[in-house]
Amino acid sequence: MDIVIVEGRDSEIEALAGRLGRPHVFISAATRDGTTQLAKVAFQMLERIREDDEQEAPAEPAAAEVLRPRPRQPRFAVEREDGGFRVTGEQPITLVEMLALQSDESRAEALRRLRRMGVSAALRRAGAREGDAVRFGEVELRWEE
Repeated sequence: MDIVIVEGRDSEIEALAGRLGRPHVFISAATRDGTTQLAKVAFQMLERIREDDEQEAPAEPAAAEVLRPRPRQPRFAVEREDGGFRVTGEQPITLVEMLALQSDESRAEALRRLRRMGVSAALRRAGAREGDAVRFGEVELRWEE
C-alpha cells in the first residue's frame, strides 16, 4: 500500500487474486498496517499444508539408498617415458601448466607445491635425478630438487 501506483487499484488486485485462487493481503511496511492479517493468512496456509501432509502418509517407507565410498583414485602417477618421466593427474598438470615457469619465483613456487603434493618424492622413488626431463601434460621441464 506504500507504493503510489497501487493506490486505487485495490479492487483490481483483489479480482486478480480471486481469479488465481490466491489469498491476498494489503500491507504497509511504513505503518505496519495489514501485517497481523498477513501473519494469520500465512499461519492458516501452513496449517493446511501440515494437514495435507498428515493425510498423505506413505503406504510403505521408501527403501534407503546405500551410499558406498568410491575406491580412492590416486591424485597423480609417475611413469618412466622416453629418457625422462611423465606425471599424470589433473592437479599437478594444472599447476605446472598455469604457472609461468620462466621466472625463478614462480618456478620455485611450483616446485614447493609439487613437494607438498608428494610429486617430488614420487619422482625420486621412480628414479628421477636433477636435470632429468619431466613432462606434465604439454609442459616439459628439467627436474630440480
